[in-house]
Amino acid sequence: MEWTISLRAQQLDFIQRLKTKHLLHCEVEGQHSELTIIRGERLKELEKFSWRMAEKFKETSNIHHLFKSHFKGKVGEEVLKNRLTNFITKIDYETYIYGDGGVDFTLTANSNIGIQVKTRCDEIDTVRWFFKEEEIKKNAVLVCILSLEDIDERKTEYNFIFAGFLPTDLIEINCKQYSCGIHELLYCGGLRSYLETLLKPEYYHELGENYFNRKNFESAIFNYKKALQIHPYLVWSLVRCSDAYYNLGYFSLSIDGYTEVINSYHTWDLIYLVYYRRGNAYYQLGYKEMAISDYHEALKFFPNYADTYFKLAVVLNDIGDQQGAIFNYTEAIRLNTNNISSAYYNRGLIRLKIGDIQNAFEDFSKAFNIGLNPI
Repeated sequence: MEWTISLRAQQLDFIQRLKTKHLLHCEVEGQHSELTIIRGERLKELEKFSWRMAEKFKETSNIHHLFKSHFKGKVGEEVLKNRLTNFITKIDYETYIYGDGGVDFTLTANSNIGIQVKTRCDEIDTVRWFFKEEEIKKNAVLVCILSLEDIDERKTEYNFIFAGFLPTDLIEINCKQYSCGIHELLYCGGLRSYLETLLKPEYYHELGENYFNRKNFESAIFNYKKALQIHPYLVWSLVRCSDAYYNLGYFSLSIDGYTEVINSYHTWDLIYLVYYRRGNAYYQLGYKEMAISDYHEALKFFPNYADTYFKLAVVLNDIGDQQGAIFNYTEAIRLNTNNISSAYYNRGLIRLKIGDIQNAFEDFSKAFNIGLNPI
């Protein structure tokens, strides 16, 4: 994606400065900082929580290992909370037997947008952060925190580095676990701006369009629905979601969506398209009379849409109304349908069937001259 280019360039600059220990540092909460120093009362509270968790689960593992694990988990959340403050939810200091459900934070303005934070202690060139498939599916963003020193309960101060972030929609995962290094992340300074875009339904709709155009209809539906969660009255997202269901062969689901649009947005400028597409879905399910009814409704709203005449002609021919089919193929040809060669050819077949040989021959000739394969 083009918007990531500048953040990737900034990440490379950040990595070079990290290697020479020239990082941006700001103590003010809510302001951008690449480095966060944890000390004093904040450190004591984090250690107290981590020891409490280690004691609770000491039968499952070494108590010092448990302390380090829980400390790294919570300190990463502390670093992110320090930067985003009230933009995200509070740090959860409850103790859970089975973990926190794979989501560390959500945006205060939208609880459907999750953030997962991971902290690693390692060297710059070898560090990797690991995320489970479930965490990627549940969250919009993965955040990576780095410490160049190990956790030691005797220390009185820690330096934690905001190593970067990664939107989950950039990840194509086909396994149970995903890992990334520091060079794969986007620069941390762009996180808040990215999260702000997630509060705009247009972002998800556009993402849905990108997936739709690549024929990845499942991902398109996922993003159209996210747009609708933010803005339930985004009619075009509802239409396109129904289109995606149609392309997947889920015709009943597409009909449900089109019907919702028709019932709720009957005066919408493009309502004729919705009737037309619902007619197509009805036809696929074999409901030909309902398809005919929808095509007629579409023509009431927009009588110059050639493809509606073409599809109506197809259905009328199916039910034996040959004259009605000829009329509608003729209208489709007059309006220069996208299927004009097929319209000539199909009209020719009907004319041949009813004995109108001369006109049938002319239709076949026109179909051939336009480019239809001569059968």
